[in-house]
Amino acid sequence: QEWQTRLGTIKQEDLYGYSKKPTYERYQTHDIGLMENCNIKGAVSGVVGGGLGIAMGMFFGSMNASHNMDPDVQKMSMKEGLKHSWRQTKASSKSMGKQFAVVGTIYSTIECYYEKTTGQKSVEDAAYAGCLAGGAMAVRGGPGAMVGGCVGFGAFAYAIELFMNS
Repeated sequence: QEWQTRLGTIKQEDLYGYSKKPTYERYQTHDIGLMENCNIKGAVSGVVGGGLGIAMGMFFGSMNASHNMDPDVQKMSMKEGLKHSWRQTKASSKSMGKQFAVVGTIYSTIECYYEKTTGQKSVEDAAYAGCLAGGAMAVRGGPGAMVGGCVGFGAFAYAIELFMNS
């Protein structure tokens, strides 16, 4: 089987995800970029997503005033209150970083494998990958949550892909 990529035609046996390890010589002879490997693309997306999640967690955590409404916090000195606020912000950023890393890794890996399977990049691939990723992330919530995650994240991914392609 062969696929068309931005670098030309690639045979199935030449793809790294299928059985051969990437080597420097293979990059030279086949002229395949690192981001053509779905596992590497997923890992990079996870790292970038985690960084974005940490940044968003820091921003939203610092804006969150709900932990300051606690009467015990209001009795604290300024220094103790800032320490408490910092702990809450740090916990928020850590949590969001993990969530964004998981979302980025699962979604981009699945989408990449869909693209490699179909041999083209389409809006439907984004919807399928969103559905699978949403369902996988909601597995702890049971079947109802998985269906909701599939429909919700699939529709979101489809809408974003339509917006990006317009």
